[in-house]
Amino acid sequence: MKIQIVRAGMMPYDQALDLQLRLLALRQQDQVDDTLLMLEHPPVITLGTRGQMDHVYRSGEELAAAGISIHKVGRGGDVTYHGPGQLIIYPIVKLYHRPGGIRTFIETLEQTVMAWLWDVHRVRSYCGQGKLTGVWVDEAKIMAIGLAVKQGVTMHGLALNLNTDLTPFDWINPCGLDRPVTSLRELRGRPVSLPDSVSQLGGRLAAALGADAVWLNSPEQLQPVRRPDNLEPIVEPDVASE
Repeated sequence: MKIQIVRAGMMPYDQALDLQLRLLALRQQDQVDDTLLMLEHPPVITLGTRGQMDHVYRSGEELAAAGISIHKVGRGGDVTYHGPGQLIIYPIVKLYHRPGGIRTFIETLEQTVMAWLWDVHRVRSYCGQGKLTGVWVDEAKIMAIGLAVKQGVTMHGLALNLNTDLTPFDWINPCGLDRPVTSLRELRGRPVSLPDSVSQLGGRLAAALGADAVWLNSPEQLQPVRRPDNLEPIVEPDVASE
């Protein structure tokens, strides 16, 4: 089994969403392998299916002046912020052949990140329970997770704070939980290498998913995304919460 891992660099949110939808359609019809998109976003606030605008504490004009766009999206969860220094991982993975379904898949993602945090950075973390999903260090969230499942294929994904400027999190109620947010840079007192983190986590996730990693250095190498033009994603079923 293979999984494509794309080092996609800095990518605007709309462009990344369009790429996910194209890959989703292809994966639903078995015309592309499972894929991980690993990237950063320019500053953006997204509201999931339970997102509430009163959890955004700045006006649209104030956000625009700060260079932050806002989008309503189809992932699970409430409101979150993405920006430079945050590692985004979007898994386009077919679940039909994987035991345990979405819950086991989410646990695999969480446990893999937690193991990496300890093995590489000696940061002890834990999975939140109930509404406190994602990965936490003490009382602060370091990784948010919000997935959607469309006809057995995942999209959206996780956001891990590496060198993220945490100030914009003060302008929202992150995930609607009224809890603090942290980053690896804040915990260690120095920046961490994003390229190294991509390589390390990508390899670990491939192994955890029982797949051989095929590394691509840009989305342009995902040639199946460009064909056929008439494929449309099937978008009915379930959403897993953030």
